[in-house]
Amino acid sequence: MNCDLLGDAALIRASSPRIFERGRSYASSGAVSIVGEEGEPQPSIYAEIAGTRLYSTSVWIDEGEPVGSCDCPNADDGWFCKHQVAVALIWRHRVPGTEPVVDQAAKKRLQADAKRAQTIKHRYEALQEFLRRQPATALADKLTCLAEPYREIERELQQWRRLSTAGPEDQRSLLTEILAVGRNFVPLREVPTYVGRAAAVLPLLQQARERDASSAVALSPLALRRSWAAIAKADDSNGEIGDLCRTIAAEWITALKGCTAQPAAFGDTYLRVQIDDPFGCFDERAAEEAMGAAALNRYRNSLAAH
Repeated sequence: MNCDLLGDAALIRASSPRIFERGRSYASSGAVSIVGEEGEPQPSIYAEIAGTRLYSTSVWIDEGEPVGSCDCPNADDGWFCKHQVAVALIWRHRVPGTEPVVDQAAKKRLQADAKRAQTIKHRYEALQEFLRRQPATALADKLTCLAEPYREIERELQQWRRLSTAGPEDQRSLLTEILAVGRNFVPLREVPTYVGRAAAVLPLLQQARERDASSAVALSPLALRRSWAAIAKADDSNGEIGDLCRTIAAEWITALKGCTAQPAAFGDTYLRVQIDDPFGCFDERAAEEAMGAAALNRYRNSLAAH
């Protein structure tokens, strides 16, 4: 492979001067462990990097430029991160005739970070094991006490309680509450928090389907519309809310398949959902196969009239 494709200029262009310098420190620290490498037609390399935790990183050449992926937070935002720079530099040094210079001070710092991350992991696992051995009443008392000063935690616990006990008459209001965005626009950095909370709608739909598939068929379009409304009030550049919409739609199809044929009026309901769908988030063929002949004929007639 031509080393110029991984030259300093190419890597600075892919990242930034500041990120390049940080990546160079990682590359010279000995923290990068190569786990795989591929040649033509698309050269690529895979590595693990010991930082504050263990990161999985890959770099490849696409149309003469270095690109890559990493599971660190910066790469999640679409940046060519310091870990990718480090792997690219190691890759460049693997070409015969070039050897990396190891920065012993940086190596010690990163080894200390990795040891700290391992200690945190062991403590978490020990805590998890301890909690699993405790009586349910003791856990309930402790959790309630800890949640009291924190509105968000208390809200999550209340929602969990309601999900566990919700009857058919509570499902619509609970679904609306779970998927509500609020008055303010949701910036990109806050979307994962919203999606993490809104994903609670999925066990609600599954619970409804297990009790009565027809009620889940009626409930899912409301969930879809609420999730579509959320996209309109958020920066979903990474498609996380869109993915939630598709999962809700897949749950709707599963509920449809679990029912007998739908009444003819369902064809009109289906057409309205199809028209409102902003980006084609469900499998139309599967839905039309599952709804039955009467609903499908009504849908086709309504579609022609529309």
